[in-house]
Amino acid sequence: MYKLSIFSITASTFALLLISFSTAFAKLSDGLLANYSFEENAKDSSQYRKDGSISDGTFVSGVKGKGLELTGISSSYMEVPHSPIVTSSKGISASAWAKVTGYNTAYSSLIYVAGGQPTSSGFNDRVFTLWATSNRGVHLTSTSKGSSSQEICNSPSNVYQLNTFVHFAGVIDAKKHKMSIYINGKKISECPYTGNNVRGGDFPMRIGGYFQTVGDQSGLSGVIDEVKIYNRSLSTSEVQELFKEGDS
Repeated sequence: MYKLSIFSITASTFALLLISFSTAFAKLSDGLLANYSFEENAKDSSQYRKDGSISDGTFVSGVKGKGLELTGISSSYMEVPHSPIVTSSKGISASAWAKVTGYNTAYSSLIYVAGGQPTSSGFNDRVFTLWATSNRGVHLTSTSKGSSSQEICNSPSNVYQLNTFVHFAGVIDAKKHKMSIYINGKKISECPYTGNNVRGGDFPMRIGGYFQTVGDQSGLSGVIDEVKIYNRSLSTSEVQELFKEGDS
């Protein structure tokens, strides 16, 4: 009877551990809108299957398997049609590995989620944009619902090296009114976000590309891989987990 009791407790504990492990493992997939690994294609492996199309890009060695190499010119990008799943929300996050090989302009686009026709008047079309800058910094922007202009967060300069794969992540948390930039799992900048909701919209998203509005912007000159977009704000530990996945 004593042995059976011990076995019962052990089995119950084991079951709870399995449940806890499963919950923790599944948590990082919660709110995942799109997931692009670029294994010789532009397919989205998330539940939404928002496949893209590639213009002027080639598949080369990535941080895991293959990655997408782009030239930085206006015709070089991956575009994903608008999806109604990208709507006004309390948060949005993006994670990507990129090897920046050079700069065509001051701002090189990694991810550009547009909510409407791109404009240089306040750049208020931007649901979410993440850029590598020519001072080897990061530029993160997002527009809150109803606002006439984007909100901006800039990192310090010299936070990553050229010609090596780096993990970039940007997080907008409208509920806590902050926006954060991460490099290789480490938070390097946190800025205020005044809006209560991130704007939605009905315009395409570009990976490694941009929408021409002003002359200091271009696409990515380099390789991008393992792009993930979320409709929620990721925690620091979740960003670190994404970094560890690619760094392993």
